[in-house]
Amino acid sequence: MFIVGFLQQFEDKAAQRQKRLPATVVVKSLSDALGNISSMYLKETNQIVINEKVLNELTSVELIATVFHEGRHAQQWHQINHPEESFEDGSVLEKWKNEFLQYDQTSANSNTKQYLTLAIEVDAVAYTSHNMLRLSNLKMQVHPDMKTLVDKRIEEISARPDNF
Repeated sequence: MFIVGFLQQFEDKAAQRQKRLPATVVVKSLSDALGNISSMYLKETNQIVINEKVLNELTSVELIATVFHEGRHAQQWHQINHPEESFEDGSVLEKWKNEFLQYDQTSANSNTKQYLTLAIEVDAVAYTSHNMLRLSNLKMQVHPDMKTLVDKRIEEISARPDNF
C-alpha cells in the first residue's frame, strides 16, 4: 500500500532526527473494544498502528500528524529506556514511564480529562502541533482541556534539536 510506504519513510526520517530506531508503521483492523481510535503506539513491538477502519477518512495531513504523534510516543519510550540520551529531566521520564506502564489501551477514552492531561499525551500533542506548524504552517486544534498544558510544553520543547 503506497500510503503506508510514505508514512514509513516519514517515520524513518523522524526517528533518525530523534536518534532512535524507527517504529514500523502498519495498518490493522482494530477490535471494536478500541472504538474508532485512529492510531496507537505499541511499545512492546515498536509499531505505529493505524486503524484500517479510519484510514480512508483521514487526510494526508492528518495521517502525517498521526505519525508525528505516535512517533513521539516511540521517542518517549526510547528516552525512558535510554535516559542518557534524553533532553528530559529524570522526573519527567519517571512520570512518562509510570503513565506508559499504567496505560490500558483497551479502556482508554481519549475524550476524558484524565486522558487528555496525561504527560505523555500533552507532550505528544505539543510536539505534533509545534512541528506541523513549522512544516506546513497549519495550526492544529487542541482540546480545551489540554490547551494550556500543550502551550506550556511547546515553549519547553520548541528549541530542541529533535524538532523539524
